[in-house]
Amino acid sequence: DIIPFFLFFIMIKPFSVGKTSPYFYLTFYHSWSTLFLHSNIVTMKRGILIFCVMLFCFTTETKAQQDSIWTLEKCINYALEQNIQVRKSELSNQRYQYYADQAKAERFPSVNASVSQNFNWSKASGETGYAGMNGSNVSVNSGVTIFNSNKLINQIKQAELDIQGGQYSLETTKESISLSILDAYLQVLYAEEQVKNSEKQIESTASQLNLASERLAMQVISKADFAQVKSQLASEKLNLANAGSQLAIAKVNLEQLMELPVSDNFNIAHPDLLDMVNQNRIPDVKSVYEAALALKPQIKNAAVNKEIAAIDEKIAKAGYYPTL
Repeated sequence: DIIPFFLFFIMIKPFSVGKTSPYFYLTFYHSWSTLFLHSNIVTMKRGILIFCVMLFCFTTETKAQQDSIWTLEKCINYALEQNIQVRKSELSNQRYQYYADQAKAERFPSVNASVSQNFNWSKASGETGYAGMNGSNVSVNSGVTIFNSNKLINQIKQAELDIQGGQYSLETTKESISLSILDAYLQVLYAEEQVKNSEKQIESTASQLNLASERLAMQVISKADFAQVKSQLASEKLNLANAGSQLAIAKVNLEQLMELPVSDNFNIAHPDLLDMVNQNRIPDVKSVYEAALALKPQIKNAAVNKEIAAIDEKIAKAGYYPTL
């Protein structure tokens, strides 16, 4: 610290007045160096803080970009969670469950109780006082159904079948949404391939245009041939613009089906379709039809509705018999 002190002494000496003690210069230098060091520490802390904030923002942005890559499974799961029709079907299933509980509760005895209290004051003609009377009434009623031609039992069965039918209806809705998401996802993949093909075609035509320009300079081709290549490049740029527009529309359609806000950062993953598709399977028409009959929720829902209609008939016929 000796050299910086002498440099500081030479700088401040011309501004000193009269005789100044060396201790004054030493004390002043110490205060100045302390202030300068404190300023450097504050500046360094600010720099570290800014660097940490920038690193955090970069990490967050990178994670957001990774999260913006949507796979087919992720798109379907998000759509099933956000779709309004799916939520309505789930609420309907809860309502069917409440109806089933209510039907089961009809088998238990019912008890009704009531209490009333009456007060009455009146003044007879010619009398100075009031005459009053009061009365109380208490009643308790209880009842239980012993016989109604199995109407309660059939109502319970019907309520349980309604729950099954609601579940199959929910699966039908989910299947329809999944197929719509799959179709829109494939449309986005097709549009992206169209954009890539247009870009590659433009690169090829641009190289042909450069070659045609050199051949025109050497007078190997005519201006008409050069203009034709140039026109072809312009046409392919138009095709690229149209392909980009179709890609944007396909992404918007997919986002709308997913109930997702439209965003420019929406990107989908590119699966390896060759690995996902079984190339060795040769399905039989009859086996496919039988598998569809066994798995399709629409078929199961139709069978349940048929049973519900049969039980409705039994409940209606129970009205011919007396109730005890």
